[in-house]
Amino acid sequence: MELLKMSRRRVLARVSFGLFLMAVVGFAILYLIQPIRPTQERFEQVKKGMTQEQVVRIVGGLPGDYSNDESTWNPFSDRYQRYNMWLIRESQLMVRFDETGKVDDIIILQASTYISPPSLMARWRQRLGF
Repeated sequence: MELLKMSRRRVLARVSFGLFLMAVVGFAILYLIQPIRPTQERFEQVKKGMTQEQVVRIVGGLPGDYSNDESTWNPFSDRYQRYNMWLIRESQLMVRFDETGKVDDIIILQASTYISPPSLMARWRQRLGF
């Protein structure tokens, strides 16, 4: 009877340790394998003559808003309708491609930022390091 009790404890301890180890490895993988995000430094690497595929690869994503709603698009003129735009908190990249699909014009602007108070969930994520 005592031997059976000891075996259950060992099995439970090993299963618990295995689950703990899997959780640690899972969080480590999620933390280490994060997608490349657009940054000001990446914006500055875009050069005339690049293809759209090269620009997307260098910038780190398709055109869009990567500011987490902390910035606004700037400017809204008709002049920029043909431009692809990337927005991050600090700045905005606008790229126009010619008819051959290569970069024809590049504009990097400071973004108009506003900081809304963080939500309860965002504060908890920050405290927990996510």
